[in-house]
Amino acid sequence: MAITKVADLVKPEIFLPYVQQQTTVKSRLIQSGILVPDAQLDLVLLGGGNTFNEPSFRDLPDDDDNVSSDNEAVLATPSKVSTSKEIQVC
Repeated sequence: MAITKVADLVKPEIFLPYVQQQTTVKSRLIQSGILVPDAQLDLVLLGGGNTFNEPSFRDLPDDDDNVSSDNEAVLATPSKVSTSKEIQVC
């Protein structure tokens, strides 16, 4: 007896564009303009698989306040910003 699995019925190349289109039509966040469709994200999501990597910024350290004073010789020094790659889940 053959077993039917969800993977047999849901083909990502057909299912994902349909879900994206329905989400765009029904989402109130997209309808309001708060969120907009992103072609680059669409390409990543259409690639299949469960995860993908996205560049991101690391949090700044929780140091003491770094502010300038009334003395022009003492200026604030910006903290170093670093990046990393986050693993995103579809």
